Amino acid sequence: FFSTTPGHMTKSAVWWLLLLGLSLAQAQDPWFCHGVECPKFTNATSGHHVEIRKYEQSHWVSTNITGSSEDDYHKAVDVGFRRLFNYISGENRGEIKIPMTCPVTVHIYPGAGPNCNTTFKVAFFVPFEFQTRTPKPTDPHVFLEVLPAMMVAVKAYGGYATHWRQVRPHFSDLAAQLSTEGPPFRETPLVTAGYDSPFHIANRHNEVWFYLKS
Repeated sequence: FFSTTPGHMTKSAVWWLLLLGLSLAQAQDPWFCHGVECPKFTNATSGHHVEIRKYEQSHWVSTNITGSSEDDYHKAVDVGFRRLFNYISGENRGEIKIPMTCPVTVHIYPGAGPNCNTTFKVAFFVPFEFQTRTPKPTDPHVFLEVLPAMMVAVKAYGGYATHWRQVRPHFSDLAAQLSTEGPPFRETPLVTAGYDSPFHIANRHNEVWFYLKS
């Protein structure tokens, strides 16, 4: 999906050796979480303006939406968010009200060909109080999952990012940067992370992620 440059593996091997020598600092309540719970991660600064995070294993509630292409991103996020918001509002066994968290992530799995559908997985992080006893959804389109510990490369940016045309350039930028300065990464899924409600206007914070290869 994104091209890489010759010699990428050699540069990446050097990068990883440098990364292993760096100290990891625990990110405590990042400002962009705005006082609500978000998944715990440690951060390593690469020295090349590529942010790398290591996330702990965590529980999420998710839903899949199918679209004809990545251009259906806005519609998919809207449908997915409503399903998940209904879940935390009591559409679960026990009718438990669950606090909102951030980020809202979207895993995008592009179709394999021009006539193949794109899958969007929209997800909410489960609050720490419910990580080990997460209420089961009653909507058959909503499911619980455990994400293993993972390493991701992150590019943050501001403004509104509700449409694919606003999001895609940031994936291209991050892919180009990783190809020359960072470790090997997985081209799919593409992951977006949003931290703000539509009513939050100033200092908005959005991210795109690539999973790193082990």
